[in-house]
Amino acid sequence: MNHFRAVRYLFPAIVCLCTLLLWHSPAYAQYDTGSIVGTVHDATGAVVSGATVKVTNTKTSRVYELTSTDVGTFEVNGLPASVFTVETSKAGFKTERVENILLYATDRREVNVKLAVGAASEQVTVMADSFTVNTQSSDLGASIDSRSVSNLPLNGRDFTALLALVPGSVTTGGFGRNSLGGFETTFAGVNVLLDGSDATRIDVNAVSTQLGRQESRISRASIDSIQEFKVLSSTYSAEYGRSAGDIVNVITKSGGNTIHGSAFDYFRNDAMDTKNYFATLPTPLRLNQFGGNVSGPIVKNKLFYFVNYEGVRQIITVPVFLIPVMTQAERTNLSAAMQPVMATVPFPSVPGPVIFAGAGPGGADIVRNDLGYFNGNERNTLREDTGSVKIDYNASEKDTFAVRFNVADSFTSTQYGIATGQISPSTSRNFLLKGTWNHTLSANLLNEFGIAFNRPQTNSLGGGDGFPSFICSTFWGCGPATDFGTTPGPALFSSLRPQHSLQFLDTLTWVKGKHTIKAGFDIRHAVTHDTLQPQEFLAFDGITLFEQAQALQLSTLGYNEVGVQNTNYDFFVQDDIRLTPKFTLNLGLRYEYNTVLQGDLIGNFNIATLTLDPIGKPLYNPDRNNFGPRVGFAWDPFGRGKTVVRGGFGVFYSPMLTGAALGLASNYQQSFNFNFFDLLFGRPG
Repeated sequence: MNHFRAVRYLFPAIVCLCTLLLWHSPAYAQYDTGSIVGTVHDATGAVVSGATVKVTNTKTSRVYELTSTDVGTFEVNGLPASVFTVETSKAGFKTERVENILLYATDRREVNVKLAVGAASEQVTVMADSFTVNTQSSDLGASIDSRSVSNLPLNGRDFTALLALVPGSVTTGGFGRNSLGGFETTFAGVNVLLDGSDATRIDVNAVSTQLGRQESRISRASIDSIQEFKVLSSTYSAEYGRSAGDIVNVITKSGGNTIHGSAFDYFRNDAMDTKNYFATLPTPLRLNQFGGNVSGPIVKNKLFYFVNYEGVRQIITVPVFLIPVMTQAERTNLSAAMQPVMATVPFPSVPGPVIFAGAGPGGADIVRNDLGYFNGNERNTLREDTGSVKIDYNASEKDTFAVRFNVADSFTSTQYGIATGQISPSTSRNFLLKGTWNHTLSANLLNEFGIAFNRPQTNSLGGGDGFPSFICSTFWGCGPATDFGTTPGPALFSSLRPQHSLQFLDTLTWVKGKHTIKAGFDIRHAVTHDTLQPQEFLAFDGITLFEQAQALQLSTLGYNEVGVQNTNYDFFVQDDIRLTPKFTLNLGLRYEYNTVLQGDLIGNFNIATLTLDPIGKPLYNPDRNNFGPRVGFAWDPFGRGKTVVRGGFGVFYSPMLTGAALGLASNYQQSFNFNFFDLLFGRPG
């Protein structure tokens, strides 16, 4: 398609770049791994250099071995979220073993070791503190582990509800009024990652991926497949970007050497509910949520799997009261053209008259004997099927591979009116794929690489069985005295929106003395397609012309498929300097360049010439100076890992999102507004 011309130039550049990186070093994925750092001391407090340090993942039995530096420090990077054991030994000292070290993704966990004089065959075992504070970086935020995700009550089992636990979050404000860290989370204020890769809706940076009347809740991952998720706030590392606000990073589970499995089935049924004393009609409720997961080894210590599935079947009945509808007697005045229209609307279930409040204070009520009331139910249904598969492979001491695939498929049926056919169907199918490869070049050099693909697609249709919208237009004088009651027609907006992003990530980590230096890139190509299916609107001045099918105005809304795309080029360097065992300085710089949004059938309106710009002309000038410095510190004043003082400064940028250009789609595909009154009688004046 012609709006993918840029891909011809982007793809070769990416291939060359990736080939160059892979030639120098195989790699893994950043953003979903953590580090264990520490210092080895003897009983007098002096540092011990040359000590052998073995860090063992208790879940997979993978061992990372290194020696302490000349200043007694050690650091292991690229560790997955898990529980670890650190064993330290040196001739002339007893071997010390620290167990139950809980490491969250993206964390830098400090584990300091004190060796006692003795034979190396003697072993001292201690348990790590179950709760510690981050003493290595200036970023704020919160980590919510799998125990909280699994055990805290979640209505709908949507993990985003747990954002309410994050300090400074607002999750009950409604559409456009929720926030994290003071930044709104409905349009552009938060970047959501899954295992460190893009998991946004692409056209917006929002917590929710819902579009239109779609009601699915599990669009990224089932809570039973989540190891933890972390919210990064304020002065986070230069590794992270594409957000002026917070980062939400969801980490999925992996398999281990032990087979684990679980299954569940939760249900609600109105038959077990107390009856509402004021209810006049039954309101059936059915909710079933079911699924499970299984994980374990394919080859012990080498190859592991994790498989998850979750399904939802939901029926919610919503009562509707006192809906004005035309009486059976009044319908005898309908013309032949309007009889099939009103045949879709039920007769009143409560006899009239319908009484409208009078205009202004003290105004007389308006009594309508040609209308009655309808009381009834609207039935809404939801089906969700969500699954994931993750494979981890320890190929060698230096190479580790992982592949994770998520799919979320849903169908929402929303009844938005009482007329026949007033049901809006919404289908959604989201794919999230990530492949990673880790290669350790040396004890102090690690390269991390990942490729990710994100494809959300939602079609939220208007329904209405092909009828236009019939409008009682106040512009033409229609009001309570001449209103014709409920009519058939579609819900506003009927949208088809497939999207996708392709992402390449790389980080090179070098540990040198007191420095931990990271440098890398994050390249993301985003594409949004959007179709707004045409809808018609007929406006009337009241019930008389409506019954005779004599509209005064016809207007349309909609446009054919448009495509919008751009590429985010992000580069960073970060240096975390352990100046002393108690004080760490964090220095970083990030550069972000977003190519100009482009697509087919979109263009600006030029105010100077009062004409549309030619298709293909840049919508705006690119911004090439998005440099984001990061400076921060973390100070552990007592050296016990219990208290930390942090401070920092950073500059952050929101990306240019594809959804920002969709408002231009109607410039070259204009809807029309046809005024029959002007046609017959001419424009006044």
